Amino acid sequence: MKKWAIYSKFRDKNDIVAGTTLKDSNYFCDFSLALHTGQDREGILKNREEFMKRFNKSFKFVSLHQIHSSRVVDIDDIELKERWSELNLEADGFVTSKPNLILNILTA
Repeated sequence: MKKWAIYSKFRDKNDIVAGTTLKDSNYFCDFSLALHTGQDREGILKNREEFMKRFNKSFKFVSLHQIHSSRVVDIDDIELKERWSELNLEADGFVTSKPNLILNILTA
């Protein structure tokens, strides 16, 4: 993955990383990370594995599907069993106070 944009607003924060993955034609489906699109599941999982390589193994990942609402979900009480948890949540944001957790909102 060559394209990863880190938002400058958070660059001086040691405990927050905020960014966006961008399309990359070198990967399956331009580096999509979204399982809900109906694209080949194995290709998407390979993209996720490539993305996770960029982070220490202590990090976990969680994703939700954006629905264009005002719903924000607090996921502090949700137990994450896998390295990347697909919560099947629909919202426009989520928050946590858990360390080493990468929150992924899957957008168009």
